Amino acid sequence: MNIGFSCNIAGSGGHNFVRLSLHIGDTILGEGWETLGLTTAALQEVLANLDALQAEPSITPPRDIRPDQAEAYVFTEHNILPCGSSAFDGDRLLLFKSEHHRKNPQNHRYTALCQAYGQQAAVLPDFPFADYQRRIRSLTHRLLGIQQPLGGSLTIYPIGSSPRGV
Repeated sequence: MNIGFSCNIAGSGGHNFVRLSLHIGDTILGEGWETLGLTTAALQEVLANLDALQAEPSITPPRDIRPDQAEAYVFTEHNILPCGSSAFDGDRLLLFKSEHHRKNPQNHRYTALCQAYGQQAAVLPDFPFADYQRRIRSLTHRLLGIQQPLGGSLTIYPIGSSPRGV
């Protein structure tokens, strides 16, 4: 499963704005503009949610992950999109630990529920947790390192992403 981010940053009136999108296979989530500060805060919350999910001892079997219940998980640690940022309004990416590995947390298995605004939800088995976490962490650190205010614009493609975001 290909996962990548594309991120554009533009400075205007002494403020920085971020246009962030997440590409999962053929699905694109996001693409709206938000302030740099709100975006980085939301990404830090995603990192906290990923840490909480990894430490969580309970599992959710894939058969219990149903798109019709997605709304109930939006404001929980299952949400792994930058919540609070208007860039992802109406999009959903919810993650569930579907198999627990007692000795090595790197071997836990995760299942995601992905829904772009106005589209059908899809269940994504074997979601690449470690890769996603690494990309979120890299993007967060890059955005935190931007000097205020940015003159002009800057485009960031995190490690492993191409200019098309895949």
